[in-house]
This record gives sequence, C-alpha cells and structure tokens, in this order.
Amino acid sequence: MNELAACSIFKEDVILKRLILVFILTLGLVLVACSSGTDEGSPTEPPSVPEEVAGEVDGDVVWARMQNSGTMVVGIAADYKPFEFWGTTYQMEGYDVDLIRDIASQLRLNIKLEDTTFPGLGNALRLGEIDVAISALSVTPERAAVADFSYVYYVGEDAVLGRSDQEYNISGRDDLGPFKIGVQTNSVYDAFVRDELIAGGSVQEANLIVFSDIRTAVQALGEGQVDLVMLDLQPAEVFAQAERIEIIAQGLHPQKYAIALPKGSTLLQEEINKALMSLEESGRLAELAEKHLGVDPEHVQPIEPPPDVIPDSDPDGCIDGMALMEDLSLDDEDLESLQQVGPGETFRKGWLVTNSGDCTWDSSYTLVSDGGDEQLADDTISVSVEGTADPGEEYEFWLDLTAPDDPGIFIAFWTMENGDGEMFGHRLPVIVEVAQ
Repeated sequence: MNELAACSIFKEDVILKRLILVFILTLGLVLVACSSGTDEGSPTEPPSVPEEVAGEVDGDVVWARMQNSGTMVVGIAADYKPFEFWGTTYQMEGYDVDLIRDIASQLRLNIKLEDTTFPGLGNALRLGEIDVAISALSVTPERAAVADFSYVYYVGEDAVLGRSDQEYNISGRDDLGPFKIGVQTNSVYDAFVRDELIAGGSVQEANLIVFSDIRTAVQALGEGQVDLVMLDLQPAEVFAQAERIEIIAQGLHPQKYAIALPKGSTLLQEEINKALMSLEESGRLAELAEKHLGVDPEHVQPIEPPPDVIPDSDPDGCIDGMALMEDLSLDDEDLESLQQVGPGETFRKGWLVTNSGDCTWDSSYTLVSDGGDEQLADDTISVSVEGTADPGEEYEFWLDLTAPDDPGIFIAFWTMENGDGEMFGHRLPVIVEVAQ
C-alpha cells in the first residue's frame, strides 16, 4: 500500500480551475437513486472540495463526485447477520453498517446505504451506482479484477455448520470430501471449494451445492438437502441457535475483510485508510468488534494492507445492473410506511425499475426471491421479462403475493437474475403489516 501523500499548496487561481474541472466531471456522472436506500446525515455539513485535496481530485473521479455531492453511496448486502442485516425496526444494523457510518463521519460526508444483492456488488461498483461496497468482503483474485481495496479492517474465522443429529469427524480440509457442501454463490467459500478442494481432488464437483443466499443454504441443511454449510464464524453462531443446527468445525479458511472501491480511486482509498487508522487509534474498531461480534478487544487484530493477490483477467461481456425507480403499489416510502393487509390476503406488489447496466434483458432475465421473513418470502414466485428491455429502459414488475396468516410486520426481498443464474441489482423490498 502506498504511503499517504501530502498535498501541495496551490495558488488561488489554480484552485479555482481545479474546482471548475471537478464540477464539469460531476455533471457527467449520474448516480442511479434507489428508493430502498437509506439517507443519513453526518455530524457536520457536507463540505465543498477541501483546499488540501483540490489539486488532486481530478485524478480520482469517484472522490471528486463524493466531495461535490457531500454523500458516500454505499453498496451493502443486508442479509448477513451480524455484519449487515435489517433489524427489528427495519433499519440496517450490524458491524459493517456502524463501521461505514463512522468512516463517512470521519470524511465529513453524508451516507446513503443501497441494499444490493451480494453477487451484484462488483457490477454496481463498475457501473458507478455505488462509491464503495462493504459486506464482509474478502480480497480475492476475482474481486481484485474489478475493484481496489482498503486496508483490512477485520480478520474473520470461517465455520462449518452441520446437523446436531448427525455424526461428523472433521479436523481438516481433506475430511470434507464425503459431504455435500452448501455455500453462498460468489462467496469466498464458493471459490474456496471450487479452486482448492475440487481442483485439488478432495471434493467431487457434484458435492458443491450453491445457493443464492446463505439463509437458503442453512434451510437446506436443516432439510437434509446438504450435509454441511461453509460461512463466516459470526453468522454461523447466529444460525447455530436454531434447532438441529450446530458448528462442527472452524478455522479451515480464515478471511480478511476490506472495503471494495472502484478501480483507480486512489484518493478515496487513501482517505478511507486514514479514517480506518483513526478509528483504530481511538479504540472504536475494537468497540465495534466487541459490540457486534462478541470479540474481546484484546483479540482484535490491527488493520493491515490488503493481501497481495494476482487479479483474474477482466470479466468478459456486458455488465448487468438494475435500479429501483419507484413503487407502483404498496409504497413503503423507503421502508418508513407500513401497508396493512389482512391475514392470508392476496395482494399485488409492483415496482418500476430501470435497466442500469449495458446488457439487454430478455426472457432469460427473471425477478427472483432474495430472502426475508420466511412467512412472506417465497422462492417459488418469480417473473420473467416479457420481450426485451434495453440498457437505460424502464420496466414494470408485478408480483401476486399472499400475506402470512399470523399478525405482525413482515419483509421480503426480490432481485434480478440473468440467464446464467447470476443475481444482480438492488434488492426490492416488500413490507406489510398483517392486522389482528
């Protein structure tokens, strides 16, 4: 990692020229807004471009955009408790959520959290829909091909979930061979099983079962569809509280988490690293680890440069993207307004979205379930695109859903999936209150 550079002092007329350049750059960049995002204010008013960086912002378009808008747009897959999840008050919570809020505050920026499906975070960065991504992301060759990374802010441990009514004897990687292993698609554990266990011959390819989200994988474990599920330790501890599910191994594949940034965003990288160092020195990182992860502050490892990995080759083909424009029915007003429905009542939920990528959607593109409360989320309900939707074109999706029988507040999410089964885009929420 490069040393933090000291900025030169510029004369007043040079600063003015740089500011004009930044303004022009910003006009050419448009962030797609998503109504499921969360806007939060920082302790201070958003600044104009500070004098000390005015001479360099033209070399980092993302940092220039953030300085002029006064906002950091953050992609986060809020389905991985305790790192990021929707809390009981339907606000995003978790270790990563608090950390990125603290970083935005350090940078004197407001923050907008965009709930993005985990496999689609890289595409959102490449398309400029988000400025950074944070979601317990490990640095991998595949991710390094499309993103740069901050310092490692947390070193996590892996875990293997199994059923408490089964017998296992797993002390190392080679012991995983006889079992069907469930993983989340595009996760480091997906890559680990493919690149090390299958490639090394210790696991058969047929024994790798990939799921769109980790909750579905754990559910499949409980139903006996897979024998094991690999994931991070803290989420595993949450799932292990369920009946018949327990941690049966850990420490097979430790992970180092970093914040993903658009390629070439050098100034943004330096500013985030400075913020991380400040939060470490103040004890805030240790405080967050203890609060959310139950880690003793004395056992929190210091921040460090990201692993030196050789990036994979750049991905071929077009880039998929999808952003929410507005709710067409049951408008939840950014999850702040609850729509009431009766127990067992059928209702329609509609969204207007835009094809924010550069791939054309056809009938192979489908809106699919992406987690939420089991009583409302239904992975058997999906809607395929009729005709085509070109890049930049708007499209309406409608779902026919059934309310749970029990009273309460329920939330579920849907997102897009392309013909190769790859999920992308913002997570579209459905939130209803079932009356007594």
